[in-house]
Amino acid sequence: MLAETFAVLAGHESSLFTVSPNGLQLSESFAPLLHPGERSALISLASIAFLYRNVRSFARSPSHRPNEYICALASAVGAELKEYEALVVKTEESVLRKDDALVGSGSFVPMSALLAIFSGWEPPLAALSSLIAEIKAGPSEGNEPNWPAGKLIDLVHRRARTGYSQVADIFNRLLASLQRILLHHLNAYLLHGIPLPADSIPSCISPETKEAIVYVGDAIAITQKEGWTQSLPRELLSEWTSMINNASIFETQTFDTLVASIRTGVSEWLWAHVLTRDDIVNAVESLADYFLLRNGEFSVAVIREVERLKADRLRSRNSIIRAQDLNHALLRASVGTSAETDPSLSKLSFTIPSGTMRPFLPHLTKSNTSMSRFSALPDFSSFLLGTPIQLTYPLEFPLSLFLSPSALQTYSRMHAYLTSVRRAHILLLDLWSSLSLAQRKRRKWLRIGEGGENEEITMRTILLRRSWGCVREMIWFLEVLWSYIGGDVVDTCYRTFREKMGLPTSRTRTVSRPQQETLPGTEILDFTTLRQLHTTYLTSLTSASLMASGPLSTIIHEILQTCERLVGQVERWGGDVLPDLLGAQMEGGGGMIERQQVVEEIYEIFTENLRDFFSLLATSPLLPTRNADMSTFVNASCVLNATMHGANGAASMQARRQVEHLMLKLDFNMQLSDPSALIERRL
Repeated sequence: MLAETFAVLAGHESSLFTVSPNGLQLSESFAPLLHPGERSALISLASIAFLYRNVRSFARSPSHRPNEYICALASAVGAELKEYEALVVKTEESVLRKDDALVGSGSFVPMSALLAIFSGWEPPLAALSSLIAEIKAGPSEGNEPNWPAGKLIDLVHRRARTGYSQVADIFNRLLASLQRILLHHLNAYLLHGIPLPADSIPSCISPETKEAIVYVGDAIAITQKEGWTQSLPRELLSEWTSMINNASIFETQTFDTLVASIRTGVSEWLWAHVLTRDDIVNAVESLADYFLLRNGEFSVAVIREVERLKADRLRSRNSIIRAQDLNHALLRASVGTSAETDPSLSKLSFTIPSGTMRPFLPHLTKSNTSMSRFSALPDFSSFLLGTPIQLTYPLEFPLSLFLSPSALQTYSRMHAYLTSVRRAHILLLDLWSSLSLAQRKRRKWLRIGEGGENEEITMRTILLRRSWGCVREMIWFLEVLWSYIGGDVVDTCYRTFREKMGLPTSRTRTVSRPQQETLPGTEILDFTTLRQLHTTYLTSLTSASLMASGPLSTIIHEILQTCERLVGQVERWGGDVLPDLLGAQMEGGGGMIERQQVVEEIYEIFTENLRDFFSLLATSPLLPTRNADMSTFVNASCVLNATMHGANGAASMQARRQVEHLMLKLDFNMQLSDPSALIERRL
């Protein structure tokens, strides 16, 4: 029986023990021959042996898809079992040598003595067996268990946090074997760009460090993919390799510091040899000139060229507009402007997501929009052409190290938003010119008055005065809004961003962009900080321009639609709100009444939108709320300065003053803030 017991402890099967739903049991033919204490000790020893056999089976042939980490874990588990196996051999040797400490009277070996020797292994083997069971029952892909490196390390790390020192020591050694492989992979990814699966990083690594690892690895991979001839200095690579291999991902603060230093070093190398400061300056200036409409003459020319393109296609048989036609309009718009000789212009292009389209006339009826003012942000990309279009900029290497697709998407949305406001302003100014021209022509014949007889005189006078008043107030609002967005927001953010980059806050445009700008002082700005400044710059632009505010941008969207509707109506009437006298006599009073109703409706809608806009502007907080649907705006200088210098009272006061400046320009005569002082605005 003693030999059979040692065979069982060594991992062999035996007919003395059977496995039942109630656990291990002694054979029915053998159990009556033993003392109850011996039976209990034998069952305990058999339980330990059963745990050992289960763990050994995993260590020798893990029933999993070939995986470096699973294989390393199995090997480490096998190494831990060697101590138990040595204990079995040593104990059996002591029995054979009839050691007095184990063999009583030279011929009797108590089962309790054997149990005392092996009982210390029950907790570690039970913990290892439980780990193996969880691994087998873990996430699977198809019919095979599939444990990503990150989840496997998290699992072992979680089980290592126990108060039982022997178990904790074993699991910490298992962790060390897994960490060793992970560090080799991180080394290859960070310093050589060899791909690393996204699920390889465990949760013990902070999100900031994960982002830094992905950034550095992707940057090196892109550099090698593009065939860049220069590489990181060999001495620096050797130093970082040694530091990574000797690091511990579980010493969070030390590991975060190490990765941050590597990111800084790689960023500085990228900036010095791959993506230079001059490349970034040129890209930021080009994006500001053409996407943020800082090149005003070119932006106005583009709007007028697109309007002319639509008008030409409406009059021709070939009414299809393609993206190529819009790109030709860009080139025509650049003639005679500073953009004509700018090489960055060749990188700009329009895209039409729907492919091709026919030009649309403005809607002449009130838009029945179902968009809630507290829901998704409105889409301004369809104002310029009548269907959604996007201005794009190529994201090529090495500029892709600095700009992300999401950043370019933000620039495209800003371009659509700013162009929509600027276009509405231009159309209203053209409408004002059209009404003035029609009035001058009328005065050549009528001298005084608007013509007509009896009641017709009054109707024509009221219609003309109301139309002039409506156009005047629309132009006034858009001029105030554009001066705020273009001057107080875009220029402020852009100047502050250039200042933080160490560049002059203003530059003189030349016929071609300079290859290198003279930088004041000797301040060195690291690449990581520059990316953060650019992210803050974009956030400030979208927030302070009111585009990021669902309620405010929706009202602006409705106002632009109302302005476009008025322009379209007057164009339909021949460029004048008053019909010529002969036509009015033929139509009778019906035509005048119809026009008056249309102008009245447009005026009332615009007035209501203007009051809603001012009310939201006066009551909305400066900082966005957590609810994205109710988020409002952040003032440009407030965000940029608060992010770079820390939030302080001075920045908040500056933001409040700038917003109040916008409100004062909108409410100079107190017609919006004090309804009791409102004078009848009907002329």
